[in-house]
Amino acid sequence: NVVRTLPNSVEISAFGFNGGGNEVVFKRLTGETGNNGTVTFRLTSDTSVTKTVEILLTGLAGVQ
Repeated sequence: NVVRTLPNSVEISAFGFNGGGNEVVFKRLTGETGNNGTVTFRLTSDTSVTKTVEILLTGLAGVQ
């Protein structure tokens, strides 16, 4: 497992994964996941500034 700590200026404001839960696990060899969905981040100093990351079943992720 690799844990990444967010800077104090950023927080997770929302997330939703198909299959439920609060984490995404990627398969070792293929990178695929059964927990696709989205995670939305926002600035703590201005909560109107957000970025949403979509995680696909293939394991690819992109910013919306």
